Amino acid sequence: MTTQEHSNTPPGELFLSPEQIAQHVGNLAGWAAQWIQETKGPRDPYLIGVLPEAIHLVADVSRAIGRMTSRPIALGFATMTNYDATKGQGGHLFKINMDGFPDMRGRDVLFAHCRVMSGETSNMLSHFTRYMGAKRIAHMALLEQPRARKYDPDYSAFSVGSERHLFGYGIPRRGHNSFAAANALYTRPNNA
Repeated sequence: MTTQEHSNTPPGELFLSPEQIAQHVGNLAGWAAQWIQETKGPRDPYLIGVLPEAIHLVADVSRAIGRMTSRPIALGFATMTNYDATKGQGGHLFKINMDGFPDMRGRDVLFAHCRVMSGETSNMLSHFTRYMGAKRIAHMALLEQPRARKYDPDYSAFSVGSERHLFGYGIPRRGHNSFAAANALYTRPNNA
């Protein structure tokens, strides 16, 4: 078997090394720690990772936040699925699952996204969380790939054009889950 045929050979160019990701995670954690320190009231702020992509990010950023602030944070995860509700008539419904819908009344809620594209997920999660009684809501993202943006994250580590397909560090390669667990980000043109 040649190196090209080996299943661990990334099918794209290295976009961000593990060291570069760690630097960006540190920047996110610094911003998040400051945001968390501004929390008023007795309830611990809630850091919620938006799955499936943010699993690695939440693990890394929560450890870094813990080194930067003594304020405790509660951790959770949210998934959001959209589907055609009108069977081809142009409407969509969204199903949100957030760790059994924890009590968010009076809490500050910080969502962690690995990447934000249109911002529709952020917008829907904000509306839902506000409805559930959250006091303050923010969204942070490792990266932005702007596409017909409807909602901007409050903080993102960097932005990249939507002409590239990124995968790794929790972001699946189009068509399969390979390299979703890699500790680096890879890229290839969208048409490849």
